[in-house]
Amino acid sequence: MVGKVLIGKVTVNLIDCEFEKNKTYLKEDILKIVRDANKIEYPGIIAEKNKYEYLYHLSDIRGNIVRWLPVKTTDKVLELEAECGAITGALLELSENVTAYCDCATDAEIIAERYSNCKNFVIYAGKSSLLKDVESTFDWVIVHNARLLPDAERLAGKKGRVVFITDNRMGMRNLAGVKAAGESEYFTGVEGRSDSGFTFSGLRKILGSTGFSKAQMFYPYPDYRFMKCLYSNSRLPKVGELVDNHFNFESDRLELFSEKEAFDSCCEDGSFQYYSNSYLVVLGEPVDTEYARFSNDRAPEYGIFTTIENSTAGKVVRKRPLSEAAYDHIRNLGECYIKLTDRYAGSGLLVNRCTLSEENGKPSADFEYVDGVELSKVFDRLLKKDDLDDFYTLFDKYVKLVGFNEDADIADLDVVFSNILINGDDWTLIDYEWCKEGRVPVKETAFRAIYCYLLEDKSREKINQDLILDKLVLSREASEDIINDEVIFQKRVTGRNLSLGEIRERLGVRSVNPIPLVGKIKDDSGIYKVMIYPGKGEGEFSEETAYECKDAYEDERIARITATVYKENSIMRVDPLDAPCLVTIRDAKLGEEDFPVDSKKYVLSNGVRIGKNNFVFSTADPNLFFNVDGFIHDEDTFLYLELEVIPLAADTAEAVSKNIKKFF
Repeated sequence: MVGKVLIGKVTVNLIDCEFEKNKTYLKEDILKIVRDANKIEYPGIIAEKNKYEYLYHLSDIRGNIVRWLPVKTTDKVLELEAECGAITGALLELSENVTAYCDCATDAEIIAERYSNCKNFVIYAGKSSLLKDVESTFDWVIVHNARLLPDAERLAGKKGRVVFITDNRMGMRNLAGVKAAGESEYFTGVEGRSDSGFTFSGLRKILGSTGFSKAQMFYPYPDYRFMKCLYSNSRLPKVGELVDNHFNFESDRLELFSEKEAFDSCCEDGSFQYYSNSYLVVLGEPVDTEYARFSNDRAPEYGIFTTIENSTAGKVVRKRPLSEAAYDHIRNLGECYIKLTDRYAGSGLLVNRCTLSEENGKPSADFEYVDGVELSKVFDRLLKKDDLDDFYTLFDKYVKLVGFNEDADIADLDVVFSNILINGDDWTLIDYEWCKEGRVPVKETAFRAIYCYLLEDKSREKINQDLILDKLVLSREASEDIINDEVIFQKRVTGRNLSLGEIRERLGVRSVNPIPLVGKIKDDSGIYKVMIYPGKGEGEFSEETAYECKDAYEDERIARITATVYKENSIMRVDPLDAPCLVTIRDAKLGEEDFPVDSKKYVLSNGVRIGKNNFVFSTADPNLFFNVDGFIHDEDTFLYLELEVIPLAADTAEAVSKNIKKFF
């Protein structure tokens, strides 16, 4: 089918495809949602559906990857492979002239229904090979597929920009044990077995083959799908910033090492670019933005994003609302600046200057870019050197500065250490988004700062909290009240929105660290011994009738056992190893019949059952008991077992046994 269809104000061009074709149940449901529900209802729907696919297609966070781009309302924008329009919405917020290409009519219908009130919005559905027939040029072309780069380059013309977004198949999360997007196996991208992005070097080669003379690299974090921060070569991440790494939504993951510590190491030695989970490249004239941070997990009235941009006057920190609901929150920053400046006049604490402006009715707040080191980083350095005396001295100075003119009718509730920059003798309060009218005692805001500081990193727990309470003249009961108030405050900020971390927990995907399960044991081949104890009843075993099953282990992991079961035997005890271990019964037969290993009636142990066929033993004498009496064996037969046996360190096995619900 070839033709045009009007859905609301949106024109849909169908090329060799039809609306009623290729509709899966998921796409049918999403189509119904975008037809019947308002955008503000999507977070609740995502929570109700509790499936990754709905998060992927409906989450507003998806649009962050392009929302920061300096697209003018008059710019012509083309999005290739638009899927169900999760990113398209952000482009429509920026420009009044957007064109989207998608692979099938189903996606086109979803996008059109989703943004049916947008005029000058055109959708093409069909084979991407038909792009060669498009003669228009665009100011911006958004592309995810490297095979479409030649088309994107042509469609951008000489003055347009191409924005290429892709995964890094050697990204830190893939190395640590997260499956590449859409893959069912681990490490397919790392091993080069799937088309799941480019390495840093491979990407540069691809870009070098284009006709663009300029390429500006950006690094979405945690990745481009659910980006919270955007870094660039002009503003790379700092040690301690990359802490949100448990973002596996599709399936369980391994946790082979601490991504935070690995990222910190890369940030320190300058190799971060090679391990960024995703890349975004602007081909063409560079943009002024160096950094972006998004706060989508807040209630709509507090949802904003922050950028660092270059201007003719130098760098500027700019805060903008994510929606109209947050306009007043941005405008209030100007009033906060005036009142805080008045309060701290003469204190020695500077307040970062704020200038409000509006463009097309949308407010923004511009702040001076201040050089310096975050107070939190200074504290960290002191703690690393165990210099607690200087830590407490510096903390006293902090309390004196932020507590200046304590009786003023304005207070910044969020004077956390990362919001204060130190440059020589200058201390500057750089972020004061959460101000409250009226008097607030400094002991409350200072304790909140310490509480938040400790939450971020366990290594900071060497601080003597009782001494901090004494310095603040604060009782433990009062400190607990402040912590409770903090919980209430955070709930007010987030509203009904679920954070990505909460969504991940609801999805039920797990992070499994296999290292403790392997443990470190002495290399002793003598532990690989399988003993068989025929018995006439539970506990009726004798060393005299016991025997060793020779050559049961074909390697240090798999044991294959065949034990004779006489007619008078009612139970068979099998000792698979002379060490604590994790045992999986991969196969079990009594004669020719499958043995019900998932039944607690037929298979017992002196360990802990952690699954249908998995057992963990904290003892060096693990026993498996097979109740053969429940099976009819009027004559002699045999018990055949195939076991996977993993030795464990004694302390690891003990921890797993005691905390089984935590591990599994």
